[in-house]
Amino acid sequence: MAYKETKDKRHLDRFAQIFDYSYSHFVDEENGEWFGYLRKDGSVSMDFKGGPWKGCFHVPRYLMMCEQMLKELLDKKN
Repeated sequence: MAYKETKDKRHLDRFAQIFDYSYSHFVDEENGEWFGYLRKDGSVSMDFKGGPWKGCFHVPRYLMMCEQMLKELLDKKN
């Protein structure tokens, strides 16, 4: 969202950095879904995947919103 509003490339770079980190640390490749909690070093601190602040709809909603924003940005460039 920050890049969409400001067009500051630093925000786009930061998005890519967070995206890469998230997919390399939070995703449970073995059993599916995403871990909810990591330690500062990026290791899994708790292996449960739900709780009062993380429901099964958050990850798909986040991915859908990112896809929509990225499509809008690409459409504006064309």
